[in-house]
Amino acid sequence: MRDRNILLLSIVLLLTACSDRTEQTAQVSPSQNVPQVKPESGIQKAAQSAGQILEAFRNDLKACQGVVRYRSDPPAKTQVNPQEPERILDIVPYAGTPEVTYIKANGDYVYVSLSFHPDPFTVSIFKETDPFYCGVTARRLDDIEKLGASDEGWEIWAYFLNLAIDHLEPLMDIGPGGDSILWGWAQQKFERAEELYAQTQREKLFAIAQRAASKIEASRAEGYETLAQLYKAEAQTNAALTSKSEIDEAFKERNEFIKGLVTRLEKRQQ
Repeated sequence: MRDRNILLLSIVLLLTACSDRTEQTAQVSPSQNVPQVKPESGIQKAAQSAGQILEAFRNDLKACQGVVRYRSDPPAKTQVNPQEPERILDIVPYAGTPEVTYIKANGDYVYVSLSFHPDPFTVSIFKETDPFYCGVTARRLDDIEKLGASDEGWEIWAYFLNLAIDHLEPLMDIGPGGDSILWGWAQQKFERAEELYAQTQREKLFAIAQRAASKIEASRAEGYETLAQLYKAEAQTNAALTSKSEIDEAFKERNEFIKGLVTRLEKRQQ
């Protein structure tokens, strides 16, 4: 009888252990607790084609160029917190317009802001004395870069390379908050553009690189002039004042990089 009781007790303990193990297994079941990734739809995949990215980029520019025209309507002068510039899009006459609808739906690519100092990616402003402007981000460039080289992609690349050149501030502004960050970004993009387009778009890339070289050369003279004006105004007491040697050092770095690019592109033609 004792042996029988021991056998029965062993069976009960075994069944209990199996039940606990089953419960624990159910608690960590991947199908119940791990989010399942849904496959991309056909529309999402199509949107990643070079042609559609270019079309979307052109629409970004059109929306920006169009939205500022509503600024001339008096109701648009309603006060908006500069920290929440997007709220201006909910004010008549902006609200409900095609441009505003587009901007709201594509906030990662196009935006509006309120400032008397528009950022480098500004596409259009209402007028120089008004703080309202619209700009595009570099997201389309990032999207098209992932697809490699293409004729459609080059149009976007050329836009942003030229934009970077146009907004290279005088070397007087080097350092945090100046144009050095933009130069770093531009340098990376020129390097990547050379990798992708040195063969298929050599002449156009060469022309852009030459323009960049001229801009950099001019920035050194502008830096000297600005520095002289500051010293003349006895601003040399400002500890943050850039020195002539710092201007020369920054110029040398940029000049060597862009001249190197121009030389390499020239050799490809030979």
